[in-house]
Amino acid sequence: MAFCTKCGAEIKGTEQFCPSCGAAVSPDSPSDRPDENLLSKMSYADSIMNAADVCYQNADQTYNSAVYARNQDYAKKTSHSNFIHGMFFTIFCVLIIVISGAANNALLFLILLAIGIFVLVCINASSNKIIKEKCDAEFAKTADFCNAKVAEGQKLLADNLDRLAFIPMDYWYPMATGYMLHMIQTNRANTINQLLQMYDEQLHRWKIENAQAQMVELQRQQTDSLNGIRTSSAISAAANAANVAVNSANLAVNSANLAAHLIHWL
Repeated sequence: MAFCTKCGAEIKGTEQFCPSCGAAVSPDSPSDRPDENLLSKMSYADSIMNAADVCYQNADQTYNSAVYARNQDYAKKTSHSNFIHGMFFTIFCVLIIVISGAANNALLFLILLAIGIFVLVCINASSNKIIKEKCDAEFAKTADFCNAKVAEGQKLLADNLDRLAFIPMDYWYPMATGYMLHMIQTNRANTINQLLQMYDEQLHRWKIENAQAQMVELQRQQTDSLNGIRTSSAISAAANAANVAVNSANLAVNSANLAAHLIHWL
């Protein structure tokens, strides 16, 4: 079984043109059996790319988790510290009120309050700085681990440069090598140039499909927004009609009352 090198459609042995896209079946089209040498090289390259990607993903996830944990820990500790300092400042304020009240001296109260505020600000700043340094020190350990995992992935690629040299470096990632490996396994390509061309075309199709999906989602959101506006307009129109009906009824009642008064006077 052979496949078109342009679109990947199945091609029978007697056909000279692809039944799907019409491309000519070139003499060097893939045979019914994959190139075992290329299959072996691509399979090894894909395993290396996946192993390196695991290192990168592990480092990325660990780093993001550590950043979140550091921020949460810093916020929790500073909040607790500021609360304690606030409690002491409240006690201090009570004391200076008592002292200044006993001395019946407003100026003394203001001086002591200013001193208390200054000391509180200094203590909070110093305490928060110490907490930040401790949190950063804990985070640095995680950052070292992440850097080590990234270096591990880079070393894995560097140690296999010779066995990966048949693939351009722009395609050194699992999605590319995985797709090309699948093309070899399904007999859709037999040369690296065919693989690169097929992957580029597939990548272009994926981008178009993604853009179309985004456009459809945008249209859906716009439709929902318009439906919401129409619903609001209908509700507003119904409310206005109800108000008109109520006003008309009130006018009729007032007219009837006026007519009754006129008849009574006559």
